[in-house]
Amino acid sequence: MSSLGRLIRKARLAKGLTFSQVAREIKIKEPCLKAIEKENWSFFTTEVVAVRGFVQSYASFLGLDLERIMALFKRDFPVRNKPQKKSDSAGFCWTPQATAVLTVALFVIGLVVYLLWQYFSLKTTPYS
Repeated sequence: MSSLGRLIRKARLAKGLTFSQVAREIKIKEPCLKAIEKENWSFFTTEVVAVRGFVQSYASFLGLDLERIMALFKRDFPVRNKPQKKSDSAGFCWTPQATAVLTVALFVIGLVVYLLWQYFSLKTTPYS
């Protein structure tokens, strides 16, 4: 059973290419290329879409069969659990943005009350 990393490494070595040559051509950093060849998927902190693009670019540059490579990628790449988004029905969640909005709103309300108080105190005569 062949693996993705071995196929890519074999193709790169067959063409006599170094990591730096490949990195310069396809604009992917050397550590990423090395991680792909070693199948060190934990190296990548990005989404699977970005890693898939790296693998496709690398395999395409080396002239490998993309269908086979991507099938191996799907087989070998671990599925990561995405953090679940909180549903809107979960209730209110206090955030720094909510604090900022509340602070500005209270300031504006206080300013309006102060200005109205000043206006009405000046409008009335002192001896009424």
